[in-house]
Amino acid sequence: MDSQKLNYEILKKYKYIETFPDYDGDSIVNLMQSIQTFFGVNSDSSYQNIEYQGLKFDIFNPNINSKASNIENVFLIIIDGLGYNYLNNSTLNLFLKRNIKTQLTSVVPPTTAAALTTFYTGLAPKNHGIPAWFTYLKEFGLISKVPPLTTREFNFKWIMNKSILKELFEFSSIFERIKARSYCLVPKYYLNTSYTSFLTSNSQMIGIENLEDLLEFGLNITQNIPGKKLLIGYWPNFDTSAHETGLYSERTLNELQSIDKIVENFISKSESKLQKTLFIITADHGFLDIETKNQIFIEKEFPEFKKFLTMPLCGEARLPFCYIRASKASEFMNFVTKNMNEICELISVDELINSNLLGYFKPHNKLFDRLGDFMLIMKNGFVLKDLILGGKESNENLKSYHGGLSTNEMIVPLIFW
Repeated sequence: MDSQKLNYEILKKYKYIETFPDYDGDSIVNLMQSIQTFFGVNSDSSYQNIEYQGLKFDIFNPNINSKASNIENVFLIIIDGLGYNYLNNSTLNLFLKRNIKTQLTSVVPPTTAAALTTFYTGLAPKNHGIPAWFTYLKEFGLISKVPPLTTREFNFKWIMNKSILKELFEFSSIFERIKARSYCLVPKYYLNTSYTSFLTSNSQMIGIENLEDLLEFGLNITQNIPGKKLLIGYWPNFDTSAHETGLYSERTLNELQSIDKIVENFISKSESKLQKTLFIITADHGFLDIETKNQIFIEKEFPEFKKFLTMPLCGEARLPFCYIRASKASEFMNFVTKNMNEICELISVDELINSNLLGYFKPHNKLFDRLGDFMLIMKNGFVLKDLILGGKESNENLKSYHGGLSTNEMIVPLIFW
């Protein structure tokens, strides 16, 4: 089996996969590889055999980017949840839409936990081992929400020292590997969280109040600090609004227009100061609005389902991970095939890994522990959820979701100046 291409012999039988990741040159993994190659990397024996192809749409090629030969800095902004289809199909007169250069795929699952870790490491989920929002951490015997590293329900939070985090994650960040000064700009409430602190080690952390702050702080760094620099900024508000109110609510459309106007004003005012800086905007994933009637709770619709599980569902509501009693595996497969085939398909963890859907090369040492025994590929327009005794979060009916394999969720824009 070739570890450096998708295994379509496995994947062709799954009818609910609408869009595959393109790790061969058109994904956010390849974007980060191009950035690493531009700066050069320090020797790192842990990753000497993991090197993805750079972007096919080579942003450092003068034939594609007229200022490529002058670039010293890269300033990358991640707008959480701003999918390509949503932006490109908008009827609004948007500055960002007019400046889309091409499209990229996210990773699988297309969710912040997996994709943000890709931006910070340059690795696909298969390699970095952080697959989803709800990730079972065997080391602690609990299901954690990633990035905040709190428990799945009740939000118990713990702060871990660097040695524990190093053993938990078992990877290094892009900031540790590249030959450049590094800066990470995030909302202030992300500062000093265990995930962010570890993933951004070897970079200077800067807490920001709003998107204008992020852009201005970044510009000042590019102008006033000598030498090559990588800046990665993260803005989460669009994602929050889309989850809570839907993609086409007044609140979300206002957030989109606000982001658009802030970026347009910034470019209008500052483009002349960015001649040596490649300024990039992209996203970690897109979204899919889900009707309330298609937000399926297993307790209500499939009460027998729970007897197969050894723990609550993990992963994403659009790609749930199922931990199954070994003695019930065959019965579970038959149950899903017979009773749930109109809303989902079942893929075993072995096929999932061997398909290379999560990335190429060697899997992370702890990946199998964090994926369960089976993953459910949800049909477009459906999510599968369960309830935690005494919990509230799982019972919330969000308006929009990500993490599935629809084009709307998988494709993100690449915008740069």
